Amino acid sequence: MYEGSVTIDSNETLEALLGVTEIDGDLLIEGAVTTLGALDCLRHVRGTLEVKNTELSTFEGLQRLVSAATVEVHGNEKLRSFASFGIVEVEGLFWIYDNPSLEEVQLDLAKFVGGLVIGKCFSANPAEFSGNQALTKIRFPGLSGGKIVVVHLAGNPSLAAIDGILEWSSSIISLDLQGNTMLDGEAVRTAWIAAGKDADMITTCGNLGDENPCICTGTG
Repeated sequence: MYEGSVTIDSNETLEALLGVTEIDGDLLIEGAVTTLGALDCLRHVRGTLEVKNTELSTFEGLQRLVSAATVEVHGNEKLRSFASFGIVEVEGLFWIYDNPSLEEVQLDLAKFVGGLVIGKCFSANPAEFSGNQALTKIRFPGLSGGKIVVVHLAGNPSLAAIDGILEWSSSIISLDLQGNTMLDGEAVRTAWIAAGKDADMITTCGNLGDENPCICTGTG
C-alpha cells in the first residue's frame, strides 16, 4: 500500500507506483503523462482519482483498478476512449468532462456509483457547456448487476444515442439530459418510461427537438 496522496506529472514519476496495489489517499495524474502501464497492479484508490490535462489517449494500464472514492477526468485533449478503464465501483461522483477527442465511454460499472456525470454545464447557454465534443457512444456492458444513483449527461453535441437504455435503465435512479444537441431527449424519455421507470425521475432540456431551455441544475 502507498500511504497518503500522490501526484504523478510525468512517465518517470509514475514509476514510483510500480507494483502498488492500493493508494491510501488521492491520486492525481496530470501533465506530460503518456502511458499508465506502471499502474497495472493498482486495484484501489481510497481517495479521489483525478486525471487532468495529460497526454493520454487511452486508460490502458488501469484495467485492474476496482474502486475509487471519486473519479474526475477532464482537460485531456488526446483522450479517445474509456474502453480500457477497468473500474467497477465509485462511492461518490464519476465526472468525465472537457475531453475534446473522447469518442467512446464504455464502463463495466458492475457495483455502485453515486453519480455519473458525462459533460458539464455552467450556464443556460449550451455554447458554454463543457462536455465532450466528439463523444458519440456510451455503453455500460456490466451495469445490469449494479446501481447508479444519478446519471447526468450535459453538453455532448455529438452524442446521438445511448446504447442499451432499456437494458441499463433498471440500475439507474434518475436520469438528467441537458444540451446534448444530437440526442433525441423525448425518445430517451419514452424508453425510460417504457422500462417502468418513474417519469418524474428523468429531465430533458436543450436536446434535439427539446423546446424547453436549459438552466444548468443538479450535479453538472
